Amino acid sequence: GGVELNRSEAADSVLLKSGDPIFGSVKNAQFKINTLLGELDLPASRIIGMGGGSGQSVRFVLVDGQVVSGRLAGKTLQVDLDGGGLLNIPYDKIAQWSYRVPEAKSDEEKFGGPCVMLRTGDRLGFDPKALDMKLLTRHGLVKLDPAGLLELTMDNPGNAVHRAVFLNGSRLGGFLEPETLKLKLKLGKTVAVSRDLIAQL
Repeated sequence: GGVELNRSEAADSVLLKSGDPIFGSVKNAQFKINTLLGELDLPASRIIGMGGGSGQSVRFVLVDGQVVSGRLAGKTLQVDLDGGGLLNIPYDKIAQWSYRVPEAKSDEEKFGGPCVMLRTGDRLGFDPKALDMKLLTRHGLVKLDPAGLLELTMDNPGNAVHRAVFLNGSRLGGFLEPETLKLKLKLGKTVAVSRDLIAQL
């Protein structure tokens, strides 16, 4: 998802904005992040690492390929040093951090099923069965069955036409309806997302 993390096979790693590295074990059990879609809870077991975004924004990379951006609700990252001692590092001092590379948190990206890519760079998994969508084409209104779709591309030059590509190779252009989609996220929350915020489904 465009987030690059320097990872180690020996320990969790933290890279400070000063350029100094720190190695140990990250002890935070979960992370609260305020996103454009509301507050999300990210358990440590689902996270590969976190990179800095623009301004105070950060981007989390999850084990199933999801990318979540926003502002952290907490203050510090807790790191247990291998030599003993617990550091509480303020998030605003951190350029990036990541867990070590065990099998469960591989450095190879995995495809996690249907996802929505937002213009913010977020990549979020969702349940397509809960979607109710239509495409207003020049030939009329077409109900879209998510089971038959490969992708919906919204990010076209000028955002003039939305394009639906079907599994059988058919393609249709038009305008996606409704203007706000309700997505049941794999992260356990149902959110309302404006179609203007969506780059691709």
